[in-house]
Amino acid sequence: MNTTPPTPPEGGAATAVRHLLTTAPAPAPGLVTIVTLSAQLNNTMALAVSYVPDQLVMTRTGFDAYAAARNRAPFTTPEAIAADIAADVSNELVPKWLRVTVNSQSGGVVNHSVTVEDRQPGWDHLSVFKNL
Repeated sequence: MNTTPPTPPEGGAATAVRHLLTTAPAPAPGLVTIVTLSAQLNNTMALAVSYVPDQLVMTRTGFDAYAAARNRAPFTTPEAIAADIAADVSNELVPKWLRVTVNSQSGGVVNHSVTVEDRQPGWDHLSVFKNL
């Protein structure tokens, strides 16, 4: 598995809105916790970001502001959007593990799903994923 955070395209939407991802100290850094946040991206895509925090967690307010700003950015492919978001979250949080899923929908049916996953080098806590 690649342990290097994905890099967004130079000057892409990710670099313009990354600062909106506000953080707070993780309330229980010694515990393995999975956080999942989701949002609608325009009228055709759904976003889910799941991560295991290290020292920081995303604030809900910052995530909502970030998703709203992403809605105003030009849309490309689900692959590019997922990679941009993964790069932003990796850079702001440095989570132990990260999964970003972008689902494209048409008529209420998911017709294109992309998942990008990353983790810190050496972090392998498979018991966390038993129920995912």
